[in-house]
Amino acid sequence: MAPYLTSSLPFDVEKDFAPIGIHLALPHIRSGKIRAIAIGERERLPTMRDLPTIGESLSGYEAGFWFGLMVRAGTPETIIGRISREIAEIVALPDIAERLKKVGFEVNPGNAAQMRATMKSDMQKWAKVVKDAGIKPLD
Repeated sequence: MAPYLTSSLPFDVEKDFAPIGIHLALPHIRSGKIRAIAIGERERLPTMRDLPTIGESLSGYEAGFWFGLMVRAGTPETIIGRISREIAEIVALPDIAERLKKVGFEVNPGNAAQMRATMKSDMQKWAKVVKDAGIKPLD
């Protein structure tokens, strides 16, 4: 995604619709090198309240992004719980939280059950989009 973003900076592209993570685009938006007109998240970002969501114009639209940490299948729930708690503690540290916020991340640590539910929901949603659009894999 970074090469795509940098190719847009000298305005090789007049207009675009691309899933660029806000963490990559934010410095360029703030500097005025690129202009964001909307974001695919469900809600406006706390760091960019003036940037509307696409869903505000196109009801029901949401195509945000998330990051998750995966472990090997069969990892004991006690270990998964400990990792989850420790990550939540780390991202809550003031210096870490501030650094993440500056680059556009909205930190919302959850637990393994919430991550499974998010992944299941997204897989169902995007499988339907792919099927309905008739998208086929590249050969």
